[in-house]
Amino acid sequence: MTIQHYRELLENQEYLTQTLIPLYQQEEDKLSFAKMKLLHLFFENGIQQKYNIQYLETLCSLLDTTCSQLFSCTLFSNADAAAQENTARLLHFALLIDLEILLVNLRIYEVIFSTLEEYEVCANIAYLHEKVIAEINRKTAQEPQAPKILRLL
Repeated sequence: MTIQHYRELLENQEYLTQTLIPLYQQEEDKLSFAKMKLLHLFFENGIQQKYNIQYLETLCSLLDTTCSQLFSCTLFSNADAAAQENTARLLHFALLIDLEILLVNLRIYEVIFSTLEEYEVCANIAYLHEKVIAEINRKTAQEPQAPKILRLL
């Protein structure tokens, strides 16, 4: 799926309210389900894009640890130093396109979990969202022809 496709999904309120949100409502463990869906998305995308297997394994491993913190009721901003370091490694390691995919998906998850009234998870998503934007801006600053993303979505 392209970033444009994800943005279209985010803007499609009917899809969100009639398909996606009910899918999460019926899950017993919504947080684990969200984590698995996001990991699967990145793994599947990596296979389709023919990523180097070592890059993909490292990306998914870092993402798995970050998602464990993201989709929990413990505030991300209060996480221990090891969790913060793992997130920093993920953001630094990921390709720009993977950060953009993560950014759009964070917005989708924010809509889902705000509807489900999982406000701690929403706070975690907002926190990570800001970190991803900062890293995208840092990486695009290294490429003079690429515009900075001050606020994406």
